[in-house]
Amino acid sequence: RRYEMAFEYAPESDAIQEGFWQFCIHEQGISLPFLFVGHVKEPRVSIDRPGINFGKVLVGAKMEETISIINSENIPFTFSIDKHSYEASRERIESTGQQPVVQFTPSEGTVMANSSIPITVSYRPKLEKLTNYNVTLTVRKKPSRLTLNVKGEGYVIHEQVTVVGADGSIVELNPSVPNSIDFGQVIINQRVAKSVYLVNSGEINYDYHWRLGTNPRVSIKPEEGTVAKVLFANCATAPAL
Repeated sequence: RRYEMAFEYAPESDAIQEGFWQFCIHEQGISLPFLFVGHVKEPRVSIDRPGINFGKVLVGAKMEETISIINSENIPFTFSIDKHSYEASRERIESTGQQPVVQFTPSEGTVMANSSIPITVSYRPKLEKLTNYNVTLTVRKKPSRLTLNVKGEGYVIHEQVTVVGADGSIVELNPSVPNSIDFGQVIINQRVAKSVYLVNSGEINYDYHWRLGTNPRVSIKPEEGTVAKVLFANCATAPAL
């Protein structure tokens, strides 16, 4: 007769393991020594890219990118993303009352054998500042952690709209209340123009567009355009003829 025995080796670290066993058949007086040696190699689980650079994103806006966790082994592996590595722990959220600027969906799960799982990475800046995280991902039974660099920069549009007043002074228009431009008394068919300046003191270009309605009583040129960073645009407005 023949009997088979199976030995299972499930390491929890990458250190070499040795075990001395003795196989005995007491009735036959047989005793055989066995030396079992276990070598560990890193599971072939990886991220499809080393990092994500969202670039400049408007404060309050949301950008998304997708990464993949790839499992090239014949068995499934569970994973979890360390929320402390990108300031998203529950303790920090409860203490600050704010959601993290970077989020992962899902932040934990199982990647099946010889397959991959997509992870959505979202970035919503809250301040005009640079964000740079080295996010760590733990794979069960994988000694070393995976790392994903995530960076982005929030920006705010620094716009200013001014007009030349009746006395020649520069008046800044208030975006929170209706503003008026007084052309004074205008004779029929007379053309009177005022200059409106759009100032950009930020580091990002911005576009503008004037909405004059369906039957405008004034004209403005140009009606749309782009104000480059640290520059201004001059728009001329006048009563429509």
